[in-house]
Amino acid sequence: MLIARLENGNDAGAQSVFHDLEPALAVHPESRWRALALMAGIDRQFSVRARETLEELAHLWGDAAYRTYLGRPDIQKLSRPVLNPNFANHR
Repeated sequence: MLIARLENGNDAGAQSVFHDLEPALAVHPESRWRALALMAGIDRQFSVRARETLEELAHLWGDAAYRTYLGRPDIQKLSRPVLNPNFANHR
């Protein structure tokens, strides 16, 4: 539902869905990272938290798995607003 709201340009709806999902995301670090990265695409305030969550994945998975993950095209696209703050708010 979060992705659908974002794709339809419903930023307020996306923020509402994100806040509803946030407690459940606490125990799913990769899903939390993805949700925060999606939100960073519309609001810079999520970039720092997304970056911190991405760093947590590096510690959880180890360097080799983390680098492989970052090399995936879908993850590169998702990480742009997180790793490049100037990209935020430019869909």
